Amino acid sequence: MVTIRLNAVLKPNGELAYDLPADLPTEDFELVLDVKHAAETTADDEDDISPEEMLNFKGLTAGAILASGLVGQGADWDIGDSAEWVEKQREQRRQERQICYVR
Repeated sequence: MVTIRLNAVLKPNGELAYDLPADLPTEDFELVLDVKHAAETTADDEDDISPEEMLNFKGLTAGAILASGLVGQGADWDIGDSAEWVEKQREQRRQERQICYVR
């Protein structure tokens, strides 16, 4: 099953206006409407990606991933040095396992 997200407009007369990619197979499908109120929509919604782009997505280069802003999102977390934090978490898990086995 393939999920395709489309933008649509519901007109006052009840007509639903949308554009489907031309290369979709003709078959039965289920239509699910996710209605958002104007206050719920944001500029971050994925309405700038066409269905054709979603169907033909080939992946991203490392440079594109870095430029996307997805890398480094934990920078505001109060963990100090990340390597030290990870090692502390590992040590805590080791100690928890030892407590479970010692009776």
